[in-house]
Amino acid sequence: MFCDRRLQAMTGFCSTDNTRPALKNVRFENDDTVFVTNGHAMAIAKFPQTVDLGVDPPVQSDETPFSVSADAINKAFKNIPKKSSFLHTQGVFVAKNTAAAYSDVRNCAKYQEETDQNFPNVHQVIPKKTPDDTVLALSKECLETLVSTMKSCKYSTITLRIPMMGNKGYTCNAVGFSMGKSNENQITGLVMPCIPEENERNSDCVPVSQSEIGAILDVLCELGADDTRVQAFAEKYSKLSSTTESLAA
Repeated sequence: MFCDRRLQAMTGFCSTDNTRPALKNVRFENDDTVFVTNGHAMAIAKFPQTVDLGVDPPVQSDETPFSVSADAINKAFKNIPKKSSFLHTQGVFVAKNTAAAYSDVRNCAKYQEETDQNFPNVHQVIPKKTPDDTVLALSKECLETLVSTMKSCKYSTITLRIPMMGNKGYTCNAVGFSMGKSNENQITGLVMPCIPEENERNSDCVPVSQSEIGAILDVLCELGADDTRVQAFAEKYSKLSSTTESLAA
């Protein structure tokens, strides 16, 4: 099975807990689906095997699901060239307990590590999509800001308050958030969701775009900021008054 660089990013969802060795691995299903979870978050992706790579796979696996350690996968990705026009050097090959990668057109290295193959049944915890789902799409910049603030203030969780109103299932109003457990050290604010184009709304991909959050950043940086600043920001957008009032309460 051949996987592009998305697989390397997905290893960040693997567990680092030695008491749960199966979750330190990446799971590959026989329908080209890949699962990674640490028990609290999960990443899922498909890697269709439809492209002719021009070489025979250096590793082979049977039709049964298998696991590969995150360490072996990351070592394999370090072996591939940063730039290459050959498809088989732009990703890694995987089979049970093994990841392999070409460092150039001809030379391939294999990385093997015995792994716990008893991966949990993740299918039973994945919720099914329904027409009634409320979809929240946040920009990369917005998420990075929230995470950076959490780290700076050593918050362990963030609570999102998603408004009921939306546009065909997509939340289009400001989303309230709060960090911290007590009023004394709590930070609250608003984030504006991304609204995808009509032709993207049935896609499995999460839309990412730029959003106007400059005023929010100011509030986050100044813990003693007056609530009127949040109000002023919210009033720049339509249909946000009710959300702002609930945050100020």
